[in-house]
Amino acid sequence: MGKVYKIGSREYSTIILDLDGTLVTSRPSPNWQELSADAQARFYQQAGDCLPTPAAKIICDKLAKATKQLVYLTGRSEQVGGVNIRQVTEQWLKTHAFPQARLLMRAEGDFRDSHLVKSDLVSTLTGLGGTVLAIDDEDENLRMFSNLGFFTLKAPFCFPALLGFDAKPYGFIYCITNKINGRCYVGQTKFTIDQRWDEHQKEAEPPNGGYVLHAAIRKYGIANFSVEFVCSAPDPLTLDSLEVEHGLRLKALVQDGGYSLRLGLQHAVETAELAAKRKRPKSTAHKLAIGAAHKGKSMQKNID
Repeated sequence: MGKVYKIGSREYSTIILDLDGTLVTSRPSPNWQELSADAQARFYQQAGDCLPTPAAKIICDKLAKATKQLVYLTGRSEQVGGVNIRQVTEQWLKTHAFPQARLLMRAEGDFRDSHLVKSDLVSTLTGLGGTVLAIDDEDENLRMFSNLGFFTLKAPFCFPALLGFDAKPYGFIYCITNKINGRCYVGQTKFTIDQRWDEHQKEAEPPNGGYVLHAAIRKYGIANFSVEFVCSAPDPLTLDSLEVEHGLRLKALVQDGGYSLRLGLQHAVETAELAAKRKRPKSTAHKLAIGAAHKGKSMQKNID
């Protein structure tokens, strides 16, 4: 394996960057495949006049110096309606002085979903023997990268941390995803995400693991789960609100098909109350009552 470089607590030999919605302010509409070839061509020509996402150039310069291989991976077609979109895209990158790197684009006439196209394009890359980081703004693409074993960051939420604006944030939001069924858990921590993930793994060891997430980890195995950074926050209230926002967006709650029992402030309050109760000595009668209440209960329906 070639030399790798460190970003934060990890080292990456390859960094993959999306364009529209990540580095470029433009973003195709969800039904862009249904547009005529002329309409698609006009969109990408107009994208050539768009400005970079705030701070994208600075971030790209940092990433280019922090990895052996930088790759631009976009869902844009090579050519649409007789217009050379590759030329438009390369000129945009040059105009805004982005680092030189390989540009991967979908073939003309390929109207498959972005995550399918990008998965095939990634398979053409060489030198992926090390640790890979992919930055994208679409959840479906991020899930695909995660299933390939890549580390992922969601744009633009990751930009402040990459810039170092919040080098000492109050805390972080993270997401744990089951690679087999796509169910996820969204949580917050004041420590590093690596440390919190280590704690989750320990909490999943028998006889621990009373929570739905930990039961699922025991069932499917640690190797079938991925953990990724979502964003950081400067204070506890913002951290709580971001946990709620991203937890709902990613459908992390149990009632929505995820593994999270609570989100945000409610989670923090209930956790504090539970910790306080656990410190209180229990009578023998209390212990027997708890045992009787839980006897025969199953969490199987929540971990499948």
